[in-house]
Amino acid sequence: MNNNTKTFAKFYTLIMILMGIISFLVIIPRILHLQFIEGDKWRALSEQVEKSRYPIEAPRGNIYSHDMRLLVTTIPSYYLRFDFKANIVLKDNGQFFYDNVDILANTLSDVYHDHDQQWYREMLIKTYKRINESKKGARTAKLNDKRISHSQMLKIKQSEAFDKKHFYHVNTLSVDTIYERRRPYGQLAQRTLGNIYSQDQYNSDLTRIYRRGSGQNGLENFFDKNLRGSDGIQQIVWAYGKDVRLNVIDPIPGNDIITTLDIDLQDIVENELEKKLRLMGGKWGCAILMEVNTGGILACANLGLASDGNYYENDNYAARRVEPGSTMKTMSIMAALEDGLIQMDDIIDTGTTGSMRLNDRVSSKEERPITDWSARFHSGFGKIRIEEALYASSNIGIAQVILNAYGKNYDKYLERLEEMGITDPRSIELNNAQEPLLKTPPAEFTFATMSYGYYAELPPIYTIRYYNAIANNGKMVRPHLCRAIAQNGKIIEEFEPEVIRNKICSNRVLKQIQSALENVVWSDKEVWFEGEQKMHRIATGTAARSKLVRIAGKTGTVQLLVNKTYSTQRHRISFCGYFPVEDPKYTCLVVIHDPVSPGAGGSDCAVVVKNIAERTISLKQRRTPQQIAAINNGAQGLPSIKTGYEQAIYQVQKEIDISREDVTAKKRGTRILSFQTSTENGGHLQTSERKINTDNGLVPNVLGMGAKDAVYLLERTGMSVNMHGAGKVVAQSIAPGTKTKKGTIINITLR
Repeated sequence: MNNNTKTFAKFYTLIMILMGIISFLVIIPRILHLQFIEGDKWRALSEQVEKSRYPIEAPRGNIYSHDMRLLVTTIPSYYLRFDFKANIVLKDNGQFFYDNVDILANTLSDVYHDHDQQWYREMLIKTYKRINESKKGARTAKLNDKRISHSQMLKIKQSEAFDKKHFYHVNTLSVDTIYERRRPYGQLAQRTLGNIYSQDQYNSDLTRIYRRGSGQNGLENFFDKNLRGSDGIQQIVWAYGKDVRLNVIDPIPGNDIITTLDIDLQDIVENELEKKLRLMGGKWGCAILMEVNTGGILACANLGLASDGNYYENDNYAARRVEPGSTMKTMSIMAALEDGLIQMDDIIDTGTTGSMRLNDRVSSKEERPITDWSARFHSGFGKIRIEEALYASSNIGIAQVILNAYGKNYDKYLERLEEMGITDPRSIELNNAQEPLLKTPPAEFTFATMSYGYYAELPPIYTIRYYNAIANNGKMVRPHLCRAIAQNGKIIEEFEPEVIRNKICSNRVLKQIQSALENVVWSDKEVWFEGEQKMHRIATGTAARSKLVRIAGKTGTVQLLVNKTYSTQRHRISFCGYFPVEDPKYTCLVVIHDPVSPGAGGSDCAVVVKNIAERTISLKQRRTPQQIAAINNGAQGLPSIKTGYEQAIYQVQKEIDISREDVTAKKRGTRILSFQTSTENGGHLQTSERKINTDNGLVPNVLGMGAKDAVYLLERTGMSVNMHGAGKVVAQSIAPGTKTKKGTIINITLR
């Protein structure tokens, strides 16, 4: 490097140092001034800007049934705020407000329907004075603490009070949007679908743990992150002589959940369970209907008795651990068969009294004896085959089989249950779902009772999962409620059936178990009851026999623990089965807890499963039970047709080659929709005409129609429709021919 270059470098370095010193001397005092002299001013301004920012709640995603019927949705409602310091309000020193306050009061009274015009006039004047006499505080105030619908909000905005000649809504009105969760089908599957928190939730140190609007239970809770979306941010700025709300960050709506639930089947399952609960006075009950191949939950009802004597969806009983009772006997026999320790044709002696202490090696004099249901008749089943002990649901028989097979090797028994998938924790999408609890028994007597359903705890969803595997040729699939997640109408994630075990047992054992479960319902085997001195049929599930569909399954009864002692008077009863036996499509479990009816047993739940099975088959085949019975007997019946659009009905009749007989001539008027009511008539479908005009301001007659046609017609008149149930419309809350107005809410009931 030459001397000139070195000199230049030194000069350049000196210049940079001087500039740094000058900058330091200029900037540092300014920083100190801002920090200590003007600090409070800028901090206050910062806080003011921050306080003018508000979160914008993101619309929560919808929850749909498997066929995209809306189960849960978000409906916006609105608070209206009026700017009492807007330029138009203060025009002519406020005289403009006083000259037009009556028009405004009249509009509010007409929309809110809670106070007369005079009340609103006094409220508006009082609020105007309060806000304008105060130099601080908000410029706006709510016009009413009551939320209104979108149509009501539009009515206010489009009223004379808020046109350009008066309090033009663009300059005076602001809107607070509140999102509410609504269920178009009312309480159906409420606990499965879940609820959201109505208020923020805090723990003991006042730390917020759940925000308002987040999922509280059910699917709303499990899929909360998917459903809730991302909130936006809104800032209020002063512009054009008024507060203007600007979106700093737009909210992102939540994703939609598409479930496996079938709302028609849910209605059937819930209805049948509630009828039986009311009849028997049960404290709670649950009923689950599962699709065999996929494990999809088609219906899940959880009904608990409330203080008012009615049943409500108040807990997820399907996911709560309970002692399963006799439905566990199938698992015990399958385990011993799979371990090669027994054969179905082996003979077991159950005695002649229905009560046994098992040679005193299991039950001491201080312990209760093991009893069978036959003890009520002072009889026992005597010597029977192991398969017969299963479909007779003999506690004595099953206990002896398992004790003889495993001895004191309890762990081998538990290991086999684990290999069969009984304890695998994969279950439905509920965050509070409990897992099975199978502990090593402390003694032989406990091991004996475990074999027939005591000292083990299984949530009902695990019991049905096991029986579903039997129906599914040994393949155990995870029960699931969610089919897919969608965003803006497009599927972004789809859930395939999850296999837990490809085979829960060998094919040989599976066929033996399937045969035994079929005999639980259909066997006519009888044994001599010494106490009655007559033959008695021993199969416990005959109440599930149906002329429409063949069902296989297992009954279950378990005594309840009361004050640390098992009560002979209080029980939990159940039945788990699948249908149709020849090609299983559905598995169904019904559990009823603590019924007050005397003599209650698993057969009572078998009746519920039978009713659910018959109605399910009838619904899926679109035929009445009478038609199915006729077909099973070799006759061909005509299908039942809902009241509907005539061209659609005639097209279907043409496609399936069914003749029709028109009762009346069809006259088509302008904008008149013609509907037909169809009935069977000697091989014909007899049709009668019903004309409906949706432009005359009158409520149409939608009785007998399906949901699609009924909602279409009612909404054409401007009404809002709330539906309850499924099937055909059997009732409408506003009589046909009644004068109606847009926005009127009408309730329709379908069955």
